[in-house]
Amino acid sequence: MIFAASLLLQFKMLKEKWKRAWAWINQVEDYSPDVFVKSQWQLGETSTIYLIYRWMLAGTFVCGLFASVLDLGRDPVPGAAARAAPAPSHDIQHYFKWPIYLTNWGYTACTVQAIMATAHVTKHYARMRINPGAGMEKMKTSYKLYWVIHSVAVICSVVITTIYWSAVYRPGKTDSIDVVNLTVHVFNSVLMVLDLWVVAHPFKLFHFYWAFILGAVYSVFSYIYFLAGGTNRRGNPFIYLILNWRRPVNALLAISCTVLFEALVTVIAWMMFIVRRRLANLFHRKMAARRMANSGQATDQGPRIV
Repeated sequence: MIFAASLLLQFKMLKEKWKRAWAWINQVEDYSPDVFVKSQWQLGETSTIYLIYRWMLAGTFVCGLFASVLDLGRDPVPGAAARAAPAPSHDIQHYFKWPIYLTNWGYTACTVQAIMATAHVTKHYARMRINPGAGMEKMKTSYKLYWVIHSVAVICSVVITTIYWSAVYRPGKTDSIDVVNLTVHVFNSVLMVLDLWVVAHPFKLFHFYWAFILGAVYSVFSYIYFLAGGTNRRGNPFIYLILNWRRPVNALLAISCTVLFEALVTVIAWMMFIVRRRLANLFHRKMAARRMANSGQATDQGPRIV
């Protein structure tokens, strides 16, 4: 009886701590709809620099996506690698197999969120130029959708880059280090982490489950693809060697480790968001103080007599 009462008390205390933690997280992630069309660092209602940045980022991702799909800038596997594994044939099946790779799922998410962000910022910029007195933006379904895709792109890009270079890439046996490889396995995460520091909207901690859902869907897809006799671009009966379903225990272990790493990346990204917001608050307070000081100096000087 005493043990049950103690257990119940511990449960209530844990529940109260969870409520306080949840309230603090919600407070940290507090936002208004206009943060989806602004940079954390801009000073006015609109920013031409941020608009240019959004168009450049979207253009970079779109060009990278086309280069990946069409294998533009892709070097053949050289020397010993060509003898160790047959070079991929560039027939129609080669291009049809582009969607089977998780890398390309992640890069597509990066591209989609970049296009959506550019559309939102451009529309807001034009709206404020036409009607400077327009009120605050209203929360839209497209903002929520962009927010989710942005979070997934941040998490997945870092996870894909890390796993590729640590567990998939094998010097002399896999793809050579060319423009396309660097674009989808390096620049994807670099640009998404950069964007995480630039945007004004929060990085929501519990958006992690969307990345988890994407990973689960891909895992199921890879298993069905394996059962259907599908092969990768080199004719191997697996998409990635670490996800070889002929060895299901190893495949499930790789999936489990990936999920744990996704959780770690999510927490790190969320902490980066907190640091970004606090640094930005310091920056804006400093700029506000400077404007007040300049305004005070102008008032002390009084009107000029000509």
